[in-house]
Amino acid sequence: MLASKELIAAVFPPERADVVLGDASVAQEFAGLPFDHLFFTGSTAIGRKVMAAAAPNLTPVTLELGGKSPAFIGASSNLDEVARRIAQGKCFNSGQTCIAADYLLVEGDRIEPLVAALKRAVDSYFANAQSRDLTSMVNEAQYRRLRDWLDEAKSRGARLVEIGPGDEARRVLPLTLVLDAPDDSAVMQQELFGPVLPLVRVADSNAAIDYVNARPRPLALYLFDRDAGRVDDFLARTSVGSVAINDTIVQFAQGGLPFGGIGASGLGQYHGRYSFETFSKRLPVFRQAAAFASTSLARPPYGWFADWLVRLTTR
Repeated sequence: MLASKELIAAVFPPERADVVLGDASVAQEFAGLPFDHLFFTGSTAIGRKVMAAAAPNLTPVTLELGGKSPAFIGASSNLDEVARRIAQGKCFNSGQTCIAADYLLVEGDRIEPLVAALKRAVDSYFANAQSRDLTSMVNEAQYRRLRDWLDEAKSRGARLVEIGPGDEARRVLPLTLVLDAPDDSAVMQQELFGPVLPLVRVADSNAAIDYVNARPRPLALYLFDRDAGRVDDFLARTSVGSVAINDTIVQFAQGGLPFGGIGASGLGQYHGRYSFETFSKRLPVFRQAAAFASTSLARPPYGWFADWLVRLTTR
């Protein structure tokens, strides 16, 4: 963040743009200031606090939060191609993105073939733990958080499958698949923000839709299916922030599409022109002619013309 502060200061005067450094107390004070608009990116829990801090000033907020973004693997999809795309998106920055797939919904008989396909994909991406293409967890606390959650899931009967290289000294965590984790375990309840990927068995697309709808609305949804009707049904029956079909995370890079969450995953949208509109307030202005006002035709005392005008404008 210090580098960001120096970079911004080198380009903009402080009255135009500035970076304020500090801990949670500084952030809380900042959110309580009477801004015209407040934009926050972070967790759902902190998003609630930001919104509460902004409420006394009635400051409008845009919240880009997170949550657990699902991916559904349809029966008609090619598992090797699906695995390559899921692994690419999940391994990007070691899963430390708000739109990374947080769990996979897979029809039961495709679980093991998908596990094998994911292993092939990851092995083709990273030769060893010294690969410069591998990303470390941002700090020791985040590395230990995921390790603790994985240990909890394993102790409660989940099967862990580590694929690809890892290096504890560098905080490089292998992409770890979690099978049959209890629904109330941390890996199934918390946003992962790292290279951990639970696989959930579902009977079909209807069961997958029910599973998504039974949980807080996610920031992203990924659908891997060649059946257009099934994809359309999924889109019609779920409510999510954004969707990518047959790929992951790339919807974020489309400047022509608005991006944002819904419900627990956020509030408001941005990107491209949508960012400009988010930070703007339209000013409606009506100009009446100085010599003649059309409203003079409907001034009291009201008569037949006023009655006719009301009927005309309300029909």
